[in-house]
Amino acid sequence: MNITIRWKLSILVAGVLLAVSSFFCLNLLLIETGVLNQQKVLVSEQVESLVNANLQGQVETMTRSVSEYYQRTDDKEIREALFQEVSGLRVAIGNMYDNNLTDDAAMTLYTFINEYQWGSGRYLFAYDADTLSNEASGNGEVAVGNSFDAQDEKGNYYARDIVSSARQHDIGFSSYFFTNPQTGKVEEKLSASFYFAPLNLVIGTGEYVSTLKQQATEAALLAIASSRFGEHGYFWVQDKNGTLLTHPDPALIGSVTPSSREVARQLATRSQASVLTQEVHPDTQLPENRLTFAKQVFPRWGWVIVTGTFQRDVTGIEESLGVAMADLFDAEVGKALIYTVVLLILTMILSVFLLNLIIAEMVDLKLRIDNLSTGDADLTARLEVKSRDELGAIRESFNDFVGNLQSMMLDISQASGHITVGLDQLNEQTERNSRALDRHSSETELAVTAITQVSSTADTVARSSENTSDKTRQANDEARESKVTVVEAGDSVRALVEEMGTASACIDTMNQNTRNIVSVLSIIGDIADQTNLLALNAAIEAARAGEQGRGFAVVAEEVRNLASRTQKSTSEINEILGTLQQGAEEAVTLMDGTRSSCQRVADNTTRITERLDQMTDSISDIDALSGQIATAAQEQSSVSEEISANVHTIQEMAAELAQNGEETAVSTRSLAAANEQLSTLVGRFRLR
Repeated sequence: MNITIRWKLSILVAGVLLAVSSFFCLNLLLIETGVLNQQKVLVSEQVESLVNANLQGQVETMTRSVSEYYQRTDDKEIREALFQEVSGLRVAIGNMYDNNLTDDAAMTLYTFINEYQWGSGRYLFAYDADTLSNEASGNGEVAVGNSFDAQDEKGNYYARDIVSSARQHDIGFSSYFFTNPQTGKVEEKLSASFYFAPLNLVIGTGEYVSTLKQQATEAALLAIASSRFGEHGYFWVQDKNGTLLTHPDPALIGSVTPSSREVARQLATRSQASVLTQEVHPDTQLPENRLTFAKQVFPRWGWVIVTGTFQRDVTGIEESLGVAMADLFDAEVGKALIYTVVLLILTMILSVFLLNLIIAEMVDLKLRIDNLSTGDADLTARLEVKSRDELGAIRESFNDFVGNLQSMMLDISQASGHITVGLDQLNEQTERNSRALDRHSSETELAVTAITQVSSTADTVARSSENTSDKTRQANDEARESKVTVVEAGDSVRALVEEMGTASACIDTMNQNTRNIVSVLSIIGDIADQTNLLALNAAIEAARAGEQGRGFAVVAEEVRNLASRTQKSTSEINEILGTLQQGAEEAVTLMDGTRSSCQRVADNTTRITERLDQMTDSISDIDALSGQIATAAQEQSSVSEEISANVHTIQEMAAELAQNGEETAVSTRSLAAANEQLSTLVGRFRLR
């Protein structure tokens, strides 16, 4: 089946596009189904999470709203409330007494205390601050008698405590115990009182602590039971055992329901929990599942606040969201399918257009290759590169191939020309070589004659070299004898130098001794001067002594004469030593000059010895060279004979080269014919 590439590519592109589009649409539908299912689960989880968060928020809000009642049940808060309450009463009573317009302010005040009540039967009482007599009471009984020795049911003197606390504090507190008529139990009763100085009264009020706490608890329960949110949202309160403390249905208060029991079980180890319970739906009056949130609050009360919402309400929200989401996805999927069909059509049109462009370029490329395959191609023509795709790369590669082929053909054409020139030159060189070989043959004969003469000359040189060697050996012996004589003369001169050094040292020693003698004579001269001076002094002293010193004067004169002669002798010796010292110095100078001259003679003798050694070495070298020349002359004679034999061989080779030159000329003519044929083949292409 003959199908063109155009149809093959069109069918392939259409099939691929249809397959991709079908896969995309199917995958889109599957993704929509999967996403919807995931979204339903996610929406369900999120709605339940939001519902739980909302229920938790409702419980937190309710807890905060009734926390004020919880704080009121704290003992400190109870005292603070009583303090504020009694402080207000004290201000009101003080104003009432100070601003009373009647003649008997005390009676007005007593009447107020006896009649004023508030709350659930709360009242005031008053004691005389000194006697503790009952002055007034608002409990409906006549205030008579004295309470000084009155005791509560635990034996405490409660009236004394009330009065003492009031007089010691701004607002005094005291506790005592009586039977609570509401519970029938002995319970603590807390009173707050103050001292009213104008009437010397202690006024106060009291209440059972349990009653005060119960009032706050009941108020909190009432607030919780009456609270609502949403369509069916309400609260109930139970204890840790599940007993309902308040409920929208009053009939259930004080009982344990299955729901409250389940809540108590879930909170056995946790402080809060989300619980699935069953409650009667207000609309259907049938039991339905209810998402319930419960939290333990107010530790002193041990309460658990519970609220919830019916699961049907949550399911309705989830279904509404699911339907809305499905509609949204259907709309988006429909748009995606429409876009896919439009995109498929546009893609097919674009594919057909691109295929036509590609096929057109391929047809053009085929025509150019057909033209190249005919054998008479134009290698200067190039394909136009219209794009940077694979076809453009093929066109560039084709152009590179044609360019390389053109370059190669040009190189072949040039090489063929060079070969032609080279062949012409080779023919000329062959002819010149033939002529040169002829000349070489005649010159070789002349070389044989010259080599024979060289051999004869080499023999003569060998004999002359032997005579020269004998003369050089004789000169070498005489040079050695001269060297011995010069060495002996040098040794004598060096011995003379050493003796002159010794004599110079002796004269130096004598000169030094002369200097030492001069020093001693100088000391002797100094002693003579001192002696002469002493003799003069002695003569002077003898003259002073007169006749008694005459003999001493004679001795002094003799001593002075002796000193004078000593000085004179010393001077003469000093002059002689000076002359001797001068002569010794001149002798040392002359000896040094003589030693220097001898040293120069010794040095010259050494240099002469070195020159004789060099001359001896040179004569030895000449002797060796003469021997080498004789040997070389003998070897040259032998080599000349070998050269003569080699020249005969060269004559034979020259004849062989002449024959080879003729054969080379024949081969050159054959190569020229082949080169001409190659030039004809290359000429079939257009290269420029």
